[in-house]
Amino acid sequence: MTLHFTYEDYVEGLAIITGFIGFNKDSLNIEYQISDNVVGFIKSDIKEVNIPFNSVENLELQKKLFSTKLIVSLSSLKGIGKLPFLKDNTLTFKIKKKHRDKAKEFEVNCNIEISTYKLEQLD
Repeated sequence: MTLHFTYEDYVEGLAIITGFIGFNKDSLNIEYQISDNVVGFIKSDIKEVNIPFNSVENLELQKKLFSTKLIVSLSSLKGIGKLPFLKDNTLTFKIKKKHRDKAKEFEVNCNIEISTYKLEQLD
């Protein structure tokens, strides 16, 4: 399952990041591309990042009247590299209103996978 996201606060609003976040049995998978927010012609190569579930502290969906955000709090930054949408230990993904229902389903299913992974690691 994947979820489309945007991140608009990059380079003081002069660039926008769009991409997909998904998960498998042991990690979050993020694919993204950076493009200029002025004309939209300049685009970076597509970048991919895998974040192991043992580095994920919390994943939650924040729904407000006019916005929806998927917030991922990390317990470790090892092996993650430099992400343009990482502030402190938190990844924030803006979700479009039309994807709210899918975002809720993503949150529930991903948290189940994270919990299952962490329980298996206890054995």
